[in-house]
Amino acid sequence: MFRFKRFLPLLLLALGSLAIAGLDEGLVGHVPLTSNDQFKETVSNTTPSNTDTDMEGCPFDEAADFDGNDYLEYTSMTDLAFATSDFSISFWAYRASAATSFEHMIWYRESSTDFTGYSLDWQDDGDLAFRIDFGTLAEEVYVTTPETGKWHHYAATADRDGDIKMYFNGVLVDTYTLTSSASIGSTNSKLMLGAGRDAFDALNNYTTAKLDEVRFYDRVLEAWEISDLSQSFEGVRLITEDITLDVPSDYADINAALACLDGKHIDQDATVTIQVADGTYNNVATITVDHPDGARIQLLGDTADKTNVVLNIANSSDGIVVTNGTQLGMLNGFTINGGTTPGNGVTARRNSSIVCGSQLAVADFVWGVLAEMSSSIECNSIDVDDCSSVGLYAVGGSHIWADNADIDDCGFGVRAEGAFIRIENGSANSCTIGYNTAGGDIRGKDSSLTNNTTGANATYGGHIDIRGVTFSGNTTNTSPAINAVGNDNSMVNN
Repeated sequence: MFRFKRFLPLLLLALGSLAIAGLDEGLVGHVPLTSNDQFKETVSNTTPSNTDTDMEGCPFDEAADFDGNDYLEYTSMTDLAFATSDFSISFWAYRASAATSFEHMIWYRESSTDFTGYSLDWQDDGDLAFRIDFGTLAEEVYVTTPETGKWHHYAATADRDGDIKMYFNGVLVDTYTLTSSASIGSTNSKLMLGAGRDAFDALNNYTTAKLDEVRFYDRVLEAWEISDLSQSFEGVRLITEDITLDVPSDYADINAALACLDGKHIDQDATVTIQVADGTYNNVATITVDHPDGARIQLLGDTADKTNVVLNIANSSDGIVVTNGTQLGMLNGFTINGGTTPGNGVTARRNSSIVCGSQLAVADFVWGVLAEMSSSIECNSIDVDDCSSVGLYAVGGSHIWADNADIDDCGFGVRAEGAFIRIENGSANSCTIGYNTAGGDIRGKDSSLTNNTTGANATYGGHIDIRGVTFSGNTTNTSPAINAVGNDNSMVNN
């Protein structure tokens, strides 16, 4: 196991089966460079800053920013002494400008006096070299003058019976056939990031690059695995472990936490949880979720008591919006209130979907819960109150599942317009119309419709299933009458 002795806590993947193969098989070392705390006890002239030019502050996307006078050093790195075995190294790097002098970026040696080892070094012409040093002989492959001002993915592989190879953004760019089979040993072994040491153990060849997500494998990665690791030429990062983004202790608000996920891929076995602390949050801007891996994002408040986390949405704003064919894996633990000129509470739009937990309340919006344009929302046990137009509204081929939902004091409690809503064991109380369909279908079995102007109303060929429904205090229980055919063959049936 890859251990940083006393200098840096070990961070290894423990993921089980992954959709992107090659992330953990044979992984013997992982230096994510994700927290300032990791640098506090590291031997260093000065602590490297911990920033990333394209997404500063994200816990999985920070990077060591070397300034040419700092470094990280780890001792007794026996698991990186690959002897005569195959190995691979994967990492991300960024340069603001091309190197003009020789710089060590990743440097492993058996000892300061025995230069057997390997390194990734910037050359004075701007190239990046992967070098295996056999003491009297060094063999190298290169990435030629990578573009500056961008993050790039690099990978180096060593087949000790064959070739060493260099990959740039997932593409093989250089190959060299090894001529030596000398062993890479572990006596007093050191791993250094950002600098190296000379034969007198003096520090030398500092780098000014940024470095992130360094991974060591005890095997040769396949080309397709390296391509998956790189993901794209634009530096898409992989989130391969469950992480929690805390609001407001780590991120000012929910939108700031969501912004950290822009351009990142969340592996299918990983979950990102945005955890909001108990409290009342005022003037909350519309929270829009459109991440392509949104099914693996959870937005959580107090999942035991929704009244402990209150989101008061800003005037003229929607609450939660999931759009553009994306998903939100879980929304739970919130009371969401509209402003004085409200928008909509929880919306899935344009073939999107939302799954809600049992601790969710929405109040004082125009439409409380809206699924439109072939979208779906699962919101069993939701409470919806005081929405001026509709409490639960599905339109345009959309679906809402809302068993045990409680809808109070809305215009329409539930409305399916060319869409489907299931609200078994639910209730609509003190609404103009409890359950209404306009060319859609509502399955309202075993519900309670109380003190509405009209309990259940089917129009434009719509259909409402009211088997087991209890009516009480409504001006009119159903329109049309139960089992009668209304306009355009609409029906309320039991």
